[in-house]
Amino acid sequence: MARICLALVSAVLFLACQEASAQICKPVAERTGEVGCWIIANQSVGQLNKPETFWHLDVYATRAQAEAAKGVSSAVVESLGKMWLLTIADKGWRSSGGERIAEIGPLPITAGQTYSAQYMEAIFTPGMTAPAHTHAGPEAWYTQAGETCLETPDGKQIGRAGGPPVIIPG
Repeated sequence: MARICLALVSAVLFLACQEASAQICKPVAERTGEVGCWIIANQSVGQLNKPETFWHLDVYATRAQAEAAKGVSSAVVESLGKMWLLTIADKGWRSSGGERIAEIGPLPITAGQTYSAQYMEAIFTPGMTAPAHTHAGPEAWYTQAGETCLETPDGKQIGRAGGPPVIIPG
């Protein structure tokens, strides 16, 4: 099973493109402070039969409202001071109610393969980096504040709040 890694990033964020201390994502249950990278949910998405999919981000006033709108490929999480409904679905999919924050994609996937999504919240300070790593599936970052910089063998991608997301193929 391949994993799609998706991150909400915020708060004085600058994921530096230069060398600095490494930061590794940990389960949210191990959270000891605000700064860091926290795994906030793992969600089975199932078999995806198209060569691309999309990550839909919707915000709700309450957990109960988000849970009522949740589908089989959705996760409800509280992150960055908001109640989020995070969904992997086709382009144009809409939840019932809530406020649409973003539709991110296309996420390049292999049609016919089974996927799961891992959702993370990252709050980094200037100069922090994550260690080099790979994923079997795509990785996407939605930047709520500041900047996100990811370096790959294909070059650097910078995501800014209000701008296009950063998407890295598997």
